[in-house]
Amino acid sequence: MRGLGRDVRHAWRRLQRSPAFAVFSVVSLAVGIGATTAIYSAVHALFRPYDIRRIDEVLNLYHMRPPQAALSQPEYDYIAAHQTSFGEVAAWARVRPFWSGSGAAEVVMGEIVSGAYFHLVGAEAELGRTLQPADDRADAPAVVVISHTTWISRFGGDPDVVGHTVNINGRPFIIVGVIPATFRGVDMPNVLPTPFWVPLSNAAAVGLDLTRFETDNGSLHAKGRLRPGRTATDAAAELTQLANQLDLAQMSSGFQGRSRARQFEVRPAASVRLWDSPDIDRLFTPVTTTLIALVGLVLLVACTNLANLAIARGALRKQEIAVRVALGAARPRVIREQVVEGVIVSALGGRRAVVLARALMVPLGSSLHFLPGATIRLDPQLDGQVLLACAAATILAFLVCGLGPALQLTRVPVREALGADSLAAGGVRWRGRRLLIMGQVAVSVVLLALAMVCVQQIGALSRHDPGIDLERLAILQLDLSLPKYDEAHGRPTLDRLIAEIRRQPGVASVAVSSGLPVGLASTPGGFVSEPVRQRVALVASTSSIFETLGVAIISGRGFDDRDRAGSERVAILSATLARQAFDRADLAIGRQIRFTRATWVGDPRQEETALTVVGVAADTDSGYTVGRRDTGTVYLPFAQQFEQRVTVIARTPGDAAPLVGVMRTLLGRIDDNVPIADAGTGVVMGGADNLSLRIVGGLAGLLGLVAISLALVGLYGVLSHVVSARTREMGIRLTLGAEPRQLTRMVVRDGLEPVVVGLAAGIVIGLLLRSGLTPLFRNLMPAMEAQPVATVAAFLVLAASVSSYLPARRAARVDPNTALRDL
Repeated sequence: MRGLGRDVRHAWRRLQRSPAFAVFSVVSLAVGIGATTAIYSAVHALFRPYDIRRIDEVLNLYHMRPPQAALSQPEYDYIAAHQTSFGEVAAWARVRPFWSGSGAAEVVMGEIVSGAYFHLVGAEAELGRTLQPADDRADAPAVVVISHTTWISRFGGDPDVVGHTVNINGRPFIIVGVIPATFRGVDMPNVLPTPFWVPLSNAAAVGLDLTRFETDNGSLHAKGRLRPGRTATDAAAELTQLANQLDLAQMSSGFQGRSRARQFEVRPAASVRLWDSPDIDRLFTPVTTTLIALVGLVLLVACTNLANLAIARGALRKQEIAVRVALGAARPRVIREQVVEGVIVSALGGRRAVVLARALMVPLGSSLHFLPGATIRLDPQLDGQVLLACAAATILAFLVCGLGPALQLTRVPVREALGADSLAAGGVRWRGRRLLIMGQVAVSVVLLALAMVCVQQIGALSRHDPGIDLERLAILQLDLSLPKYDEAHGRPTLDRLIAEIRRQPGVASVAVSSGLPVGLASTPGGFVSEPVRQRVALVASTSSIFETLGVAIISGRGFDDRDRAGSERVAILSATLARQAFDRADLAIGRQIRFTRATWVGDPRQEETALTVVGVAADTDSGYTVGRRDTGTVYLPFAQQFEQRVTVIARTPGDAAPLVGVMRTLLGRIDDNVPIADAGTGVVMGGADNLSLRIVGGLAGLLGLVAISLALVGLYGVLSHVVSARTREMGIRLTLGAEPRQLTRMVVRDGLEPVVVGLAAGIVIGLLLRSGLTPLFRNLMPAMEAQPVATVAAFLVLAASVSSYLPARRAARVDPNTALRDL
């Protein structure tokens, strides 16, 4: 123990004598380990096990065809009543009704559950009670259980919240309980925690149809807890029997709505981490694995970089180590001296990494708007498992940059070390270490090239003209599907809202429509004008829509007072659609077309409506992706085509974001029960499909810059040590007549060679990776163009030249007399 203490003191003194190396080592490890820990914490939060008591006893129940399909309520009721494998069975479904009574009405995504749900998952109430089987009765009162987060955010943590009434889809529900924060639901709880739960008996009230009995149209997800002594195989066999019984019962009743036999399957609930369908897990697992691999590569770059520097730094002590071994020092004793220094550096780096990881978790845990009423939010935490991952990364760092160099430095035979010529030894050491630099540069190039490509694609999207002035639009999406807001009540409310918004300073124009041609279009429709028959975007709007969107009428007229309810049905077509149907845009005016609203599977088919074309509007992007104009747009007058889901659009010459809040406030003054489905600026609501590129590009760019910075600083440090070790060689060359500039070119060439080779390897690897990923992410992978790759290459060569030139200049200034003094 006394010897170990002495080794620690000696190692600490060596680090104090080399402060630049010590600081760089600790910072490098802190960055590599901290980034790895932070990303792991996010992935761990994404795939955190469900909050279900004894989850290994719970099975998920699905239809086998299609895979992991939901059940209908009659199927669930039959299984629950006739099964014997489970002690209890519970069902649930995700719903998105409108919530009011504790603020403005808005979409909230919750769960509708059976009475056994909370007992099966093992969740107890923090206040009041949970839902019970009695709440499933049709005559039971409408009750709701809220989450801890909802209790705090909407009711301020009021201890008397139990008994309060809230409105869900316009119907009063009584709060009967609050669930602790530790339970987040079972539908994507790690990213979309459930804010409330209502009984299955209220399905119709929250907009869920549970009456369908077809195999492919179920809405309920089910879970069952196995009885003692029963297995998943027993449950699967019994469900097969129940499926056959259901089919026979339907056949005997004359039901003809099924094309194939019903088949059920079970899966362990513990095997599903992200969503109740394993397909979602299979989609995200490769993505998160790739993310961990990328940040792991950065950690590897940091570790190999430090290993390179440690070997170069320790090479100057090889003769000292050889002398000590020759005098009788045991190799394990010498190795321990070297290892202690690595332990100190790794421990300091790991400690700083915890602080950095905690800081990185803040942006990783930020909220992301996903759908109306659904905000994705990760909750990365520095819990025990994450700290274990941090410790594992620290140990890996020690093995690579501490133990590895120690073993290598003490492996050289004593006679060879004592008699080795530094010229030859230095060359061997450099040839081995430049392979590590090649790998570091290749990894950095792949990351930086990916970041540059994403940045270029984002720039292209920002320069693309969608045909709509999205930057100046403030948008409020409303849902008037509740009985209270039918057409007779909805139109006056909208008219008052438009009038109030027009009075606001800075508002240029206001329109009401069923959506935007791109991103927010209402239910699509079918356009028929022989021989053209295609799917189009439907926009039913007031007459000011074209002024508000900044879309010009290029032929005919816009909507006006002539287009009233009961008058001739008219339409305005986008230019490309008009040309496809009538060869020329101006030939479309006055022509007849037939239009059909699109319907969901199982809904009654809509009849075709004859429309007269009165105008042709300029083209805009259409569909659900910015940059595409492959579907046309049919504009209908809102006076003739009332839509229950409407979009209020206001145009302003300045920043549209403040106007969004003003529009919310105005709607609340007029009627605070009008459901707000979503709100935001035009860029966010209609053109935010480059979000994935921003995330990938930002992360890859950050990791790439960290990796290349470590690689270049490591290149400088290694070359500096190599040049120091080759001082005698430089003196001999100068004595024999070599010019200083020749020595400079030699050292720069030696430094650039691994960088250029690594650059080429990185480009080839990047192209191969993109070729492999394109089939999986065809709509997300941007084009690999020469400009960003060339930019990365030029930056790397320039930076590597600087890193090589500084040691080279020092080598060229060597005094031959000093270099040859000990020869």
